[in-house]
Amino acid sequence: MLLNSAALEKSEIVANASMNRQRNLAGANSYEKDLGFSPLDFLKAKSETHQDAAWLDLCCGTGRALIQTAGLDRRVKLIGVDLVPMFDSIPPGLDGIRLIAASLEKWEPAERFDLITCVHGLHYIGDKLGLLQRAAAWLRDGGLLMAHLDYRNVRIEGRNSSGPQIGKDLHRAGFRYVSGRRLLIRDAQFPQPLLPYRYLGADDHAGPNYTGQPAVDSYYERTRS
Repeated sequence: MLLNSAALEKSEIVANASMNRQRNLAGANSYEKDLGFSPLDFLKAKSETHQDAAWLDLCCGTGRALIQTAGLDRRVKLIGVDLVPMFDSIPPGLDGIRLIAASLEKWEPAERFDLITCVHGLHYIGDKLGLLQRAAAWLRDGGLLMAHLDYRNVRIEGRNSSGPQIGKDLHRAGFRYVSGRRLLIRDAQFPQPLLPYRYLGADDHAGPNYTGQPAVDSYYERTRS
């Protein structure tokens, strides 16, 4: 039986305390390593063109990478959102950072961002494609969205193999996929994506995915051929 969003968020798979929530900005266990990209360098470059460069980190864990960024460049506005409020303490004087405990099935920002990341967080989200579509609309001109996605955790009702079709539809919607990192990347030059799917629910007994941690399978009906 598939779980709705409220039931999924109570699952011990989603609220898994053993998952890696402590990634640093740079180094061995870091955003730079998992993304193959330096968020700080990207944001510094944006700060040269406008004074309010902004980074939104979805499923931010402890928020450690954002806190480290705030300490290195105080020009950047930083927001982290996670379902589980296991945040590190923000040092006094770092005013440009907010860490928010909220469900990403419903949360909406009031502003737009130069960088949006979701580092291994989609593995635990129910409506993965819905969040990707919404997050793409939160980018500023010239902005960048980066999110890990394992196609094996996205299922189309009635199909034994869904990954190839999911990949084609995401590509048509302006996403490119770095398969070696299982990383989706989208920039703001494309129109708002319209993905042809209706979310049906989630299975929290999918078992481990490529990360070695238990993940959530998301089920969809494809609404057009």
